[in-house]
Amino acid sequence: MTRQQENGRAARAGRLAGIAALAIGSALASADAAAAAVQGKVLFPPTAEAMTRQVPAKVFRRFPVSRAVATEVTQHQVVIAIDAPAAAAPGAQVVVTSSGYVFEPQWVVVPVGTEVKFENQDRFALSLDISGEQRPPTLKHGDVYVQKFSKSGLFKVSVREWDHMRANVLVLENKLFALPDNSGVFKIPEVQSGVKTARIYVDGQEVAKTDMQVPADADVYVEVKIDADGKAVPVVKGSGLLPTNGKVEPDVPAQPASRPEAKPKPKPKPKPKPKPKPTPKPEGTEGGSAAGGSEAPPPPPPPPPPAEDDEEEED
Repeated sequence: MTRQQENGRAARAGRLAGIAALAIGSALASADAAAAAVQGKVLFPPTAEAMTRQVPAKVFRRFPVSRAVATEVTQHQVVIAIDAPAAAAPGAQVVVTSSGYVFEPQWVVVPVGTEVKFENQDRFALSLDISGEQRPPTLKHGDVYVQKFSKSGLFKVSVREWDHMRANVLVLENKLFALPDNSGVFKIPEVQSGVKTARIYVDGQEVAKTDMQVPADADVYVEVKIDADGKAVPVVKGSGLLPTNGKVEPDVPAQPASRPEAKPKPKPKPKPKPKPKPTPKPEGTEGGSAAGGSEAPPPPPPPPPPAEDDEEEED
């Protein structure tokens, strides 16, 4: 092979490599351009301020604990999640600490495959219980336990020594979820275009869902109203509405999942009343009935028998 042929082959290889790089770059650019964000706001009902619950004094070994160590928050924990066909990638490790005999944070939301590290910063030992998982070892002061959640669902964490200590781990199928901030605002970035389903979780339970059209060039706005009982009504706005017969529907709230209404039972039909049997007519009245147009009067009763004479009785 001559040097000229080698140079020609190298030039062709360079051109093919350039074309491939351009194709990959354009594909990545189109993929980025096709991703949008689902954002919105959660409207909570007016609730009372957070109340502090006093934990009664409890003697553990020789050391009493007699301070307020728990806080009850009246506001519901809300999570907005988007269904995605792709497999979930595990998220970064989340740390849950025990300090002042309270878990912090008390709510954790992670995708499947994520590790959650529990760390005891209190001076007394804690015996953890995680629903649906193997019982962890007792954690002394400074001990750490790592739990990997390999399936979706709500997992409740409790402590056998302290009844008030509670934590919740909500495991979802993917990373497309968000928790609203203190003002109720949330945003889920990098949602691929197409018809998607948004699911609303309140206190770890799915209470409502709605379908939406995620465009490639605009974000979708969703407003979620939460009532005092924890029920949610999501309302999709603007470009996220699904088209019907080529037209865009107005803003209509999606109703929460409910049981189908039972069909009313048909009312039983009234039984027909029996017809009275006709009374037999006496003989010889048919002609009179036909001629006069009315029934003939009944015949007179027979006369009484004649009374016997007294004379015959004397004979």
